Amino acid sequence: MKTHAPTLIKLPYLVLLDLTSAHLDYVEQFLCDKVTYLPSLLDLCIKYELLTTVTNNFTNESMRRHCGQLKRLHASSTIHVDKLHHYFPLL
Repeated sequence: MKTHAPTLIKLPYLVLLDLTSAHLDYVEQFLCDKVTYLPSLLDLCIKYELLTTVTNNFTNESMRRHCGQLKRLHASSTIHVDKLHHYFPLL
């Protein structure tokens, strides 16, 4: 069997990402820095339950790069930002 290295998807101008209706697999793909490169992402809309799942309760390092650059987070429920400051330092 041949194995192919995944291609890095580059979206250099994407500033807003709305994943509120996205399946868990797509959320993982967009937020994983090994799959996508989102250097301009500032604003994320997402269901809080999906966010905690894909980040493994905010411990997944491959998601931290994209989350760390966010200036706005729109979630489906209230988030206590003070508890997540290490994951979202710009909020």
